[in-house]
Amino acid sequence: MSLVTVTSPLHSLSPKVWMEGDTLIAETSTLSKVLLLGASKRRVLVDPHAETLTLETRSLWALHNSQVIPFSDLSHFEYRYGSLATSWDILGNIHDSLEAYSVSAALNDRSEVYLISFRGAGSAQTGAVGVLLGDSLVDYEGDQGSRSLGFIDALQELTGKGLSKNAKVKRKYGPVR
Repeated sequence: MSLVTVTSPLHSLSPKVWMEGDTLIAETSTLSKVLLLGASKRRVLVDPHAETLTLETRSLWALHNSQVIPFSDLSHFEYRYGSLATSWDILGNIHDSLEAYSVSAALNDRSEVYLISFRGAGSAQTGAVGVLLGDSLVDYEGDQGSRSLGFIDALQELTGKGLSKNAKVKRKYGPVR
């Protein structure tokens, strides 16, 4: 963490997440699409009224795939975190890292469908000793952690599925009959 940590969306490659009516949409970030020259795109749509989760992908500009998963086929969601140290001092203390939060849908047949990831710069708490050993005074980190939490919370609320097999989340929307 150095002495001061600044959190900024400029230090993350998080997908764009928004609500369109009652539908939750998450899509590959514009920066990622630009860096990949538009070759790849991922879009997740969660429609609580139709009770479906739709995953649309595009690879190599022309390979399109769409998968519709009914809420009844969902067991729960997998929410994972991983980090990779990118800077450390002579004592082995981590100064900076890259973080990734991924979200997958676990199905009743025990298979998983990868949905989307939130990636960016992380920070580590080093304090004054860390600064004396080479860490910077100001450390920058992305907002991928808070954005991924917001997405997984909305996903659980709209689907009624939790983060473990038997967990149930009270849905804002009742089933459509």
